[in-house]
Amino acid sequence: MTYHKITFFRVALTFSVPLLVATGLASFQRAAVETTAFRSLHFMETQTTKGSIRLSVEQIPTIDFPLRVFRLTAQRAPAEFIERFLPSVAPNAKQLEPLAQLSIHRKIPPKNSENLVGAVDGDHLAAYADLESGDALVLPTISRLKPLRGIDEANATRLAEDLISRSGVIGKDETRVTAGNVQMLARERAVNESTTGVRTSLMGKANYLTLVHFRRYVDRYAVYGPGSRALLALGQGASLQGFIRRWKIAAVSDTVAETRSRDEVAREIRTQLEQAARNSDVEVLSVKVGYYDANRGYLQPVYRFTSRVHHLETGPVRNHHLQTPVKKESLTDDDYLIGYVHVGREYEELPSLLRSPRQQPTSPPGASIKEVSPFDSVAQTPPLIQQVSADDPTIGCYIVRNDNENWSDDAEEFSDGLTSTSSRFTLIQNVWAFPDQFVGKANPEINNVNVAITEAHGNWWLFTTYMNNGDIVNITDIPSTGYGGAGHRLRYWIIHSCEVIPTGFDLKNYAARWWHVFSGLHSIVSYRTIMRIDDDVSGPFAEVVALGVPFASSWIFEVSNADAYDDDDRELNHANKNLLMGRPATISACGHVDDSIYNLKRAGKNCLWFQWIDG
Repeated sequence: MTYHKITFFRVALTFSVPLLVATGLASFQRAAVETTAFRSLHFMETQTTKGSIRLSVEQIPTIDFPLRVFRLTAQRAPAEFIERFLPSVAPNAKQLEPLAQLSIHRKIPPKNSENLVGAVDGDHLAAYADLESGDALVLPTISRLKPLRGIDEANATRLAEDLISRSGVIGKDETRVTAGNVQMLARERAVNESTTGVRTSLMGKANYLTLVHFRRYVDRYAVYGPGSRALLALGQGASLQGFIRRWKIAAVSDTVAETRSRDEVAREIRTQLEQAARNSDVEVLSVKVGYYDANRGYLQPVYRFTSRVHHLETGPVRNHHLQTPVKKESLTDDDYLIGYVHVGREYEELPSLLRSPRQQPTSPPGASIKEVSPFDSVAQTPPLIQQVSADDPTIGCYIVRNDNENWSDDAEEFSDGLTSTSSRFTLIQNVWAFPDQFVGKANPEINNVNVAITEAHGNWWLFTTYMNNGDIVNITDIPSTGYGGAGHRLRYWIIHSCEVIPTGFDLKNYAARWWHVFSGLHSIVSYRTIMRIDDDVSGPFAEVVALGVPFASSWIFEVSNADAYDDDDRELNHANKNLLMGRPATISACGHVDDSIYNLKRAGKNCLWFQWIDG
């Protein structure tokens, strides 16, 4: 399925909230037919506070027969299969051992680790298996990988299919499995050869891993969700380098018929999108029948819908914080959301766009409600928690203002994933984002935490802190002292935003703007193409990094494995190229690409490793 920039004029039926009249349909259509991904900033105040939801009843599939429902049971943990990876990923490990007995966890083992076994390579966890759920993960030691030679996509798929079939790590049942898309992990080293300024030398791009994904189907319907996920990564000479399995055995337990009309299903979809339409125009791009696997008890039929959220201008937008002038091409793209509605009846709770975070972010002292959101109450930021062990990572969450609640929900999933997996993490900042937290101060707030996640709209080398069009933070506006230097704490930074890290796939001179940022930082992880707000990456990513796996490579694997990007949807990027959505990218200080989140020592500078998924 391909995303189209324009589908408004093929819509048969429109549901809209009342103030569409106030915005003027003509102006909405003009905004819709812009062919570039970027729109000019407007420094004016409008009265629009509500938008529209555009959904055709004809988009709702008709289901004329009952669909099967499946109960799920855990497979046996693939310990023997994982041990075949150990010569590559953990050469000093002979077998999997209980996590609590491993050197990296003897002092403070992860929570609920009695069912976890794993293997260590140096100071990071290279592989683990859950003896209760059957879930398993193996990650490569990136620094040891050699460039690929003589293995193409067709060979990789054939080899991976044969290996999965012969090993039996995906058990046979009444569903079917096919090898899905194939992705290439590319890397390039950048060196700053100047001691007084910036003179970037790129050491040559090469592909290091082939990632083969496996998809589950019930009859012709694809399965989505955090379960029914499997991925195999092959290195040079078809060596085994990486593996993910979150996959249970399915047995038919029931059938369910759809008794609602298409109009009723459309209304349920619209209800989930009403929050997004408070200050935006929402277009439903697709609705399809599929199955959802929450990696718990059921495999159930669903309607899966995707939507684009186009922000309307609400209130003044100021960029007075920044040193760099704002240009037309600096504006970011629209929001993209995924939602689910059950078919017939709900057997297990589905993700909902109506879900709100348990606790809203707080605001800096003196911030007005209008500066944060005209819709939400504002609480003041409490003082930073100071009494935290020097060995235990602190977390900061910085969420774009006056925007979709899925941003703050994603940040909460990230912090929950860390704190629910290990007692060593402390959330000390959960705040609405303002530019001054990143730039304009000798010691921006983000420098006071070890691990930061920024939830915002993005574009090449920038992100917003107010909707998708205001208070922009440009990477070049970060102080020259950078992040993580002497007396500063930041070591790992997740920028959950579209396109923030362009790479060698996108342009030639992509590295130079990052040098001053790395003054002790280990890694920055983000995306090089358009992503979805609710792609459900941050939670699983946090859970595995809290176990001690390499931070940067786990981001690559978790984004690549996310069901949000299974359908190979495309969207126009900064350079007006129609690229695959959800392509991850990371930057790491040389010598630190394999670090776990518990390595809090200062990293060096003047040498960076960029890695990304092509496409």
